[in-house]
Amino acid sequence: SSDVCSSDLYVLTDAPNFGGELNPHLGVLFVSGLFFGPYGCVGAVIGNFICDMIRGYGFAESFISAIISFIIAFFVYKLWYTNDINKYFITRPRFNNSRNLIYLMIIIVESGLIYSMLTTNIIEILDLSKITYDYTVTAIICMRYFINFVNFALFFSCIGILISRYHNFAYIHFFF
Repeated sequence: SSDVCSSDLYVLTDAPNFGGELNPHLGVLFVSGLFFGPYGCVGAVIGNFICDMIRGYGFAESFISAIISFIIAFFVYKLWYTNDINKYFITRPRFNNSRNLIYLMIIIVESGLIYSMLTTNIIEILDLSKITYDYTVTAIICMRYFINFVNFALFFSCIGILISRYHNFAYIHFFF
């Protein structure tokens, strides 16, 4: 998983923790909810929690990060697989029409905004970055998380959609 690679990179290079590096695990959160449903959400959250613990965060920070990660992954799942009157019918994620492509982009941007805002606020509240309320730096951190989320979510979901075209592995069980 990308969480393991990202943890190894942190241990080897002592990379910064707050959105300054590439964060492929953000795309994994998105794809796990989109393709693997609630079980994928839980798996991604466990991987993210272990990654945070390896990176040296405390239990409280890692637990809060896990809650935010689960909210985002489950949010993606519910947005795609919830049937409403405006959506024709529930399908697996595919590029078979422009409606699905636009809907995927809307979900990516919404999820990225929510994730980056929640994470940046938690960093500020817990004072993890030791930023003395410099809102310019906080805005930069928020923008980095948003850009990372959107880039990796789009990249991994395109790969997942193309693979699922040949191997039918998308989650389609509706218990929630």
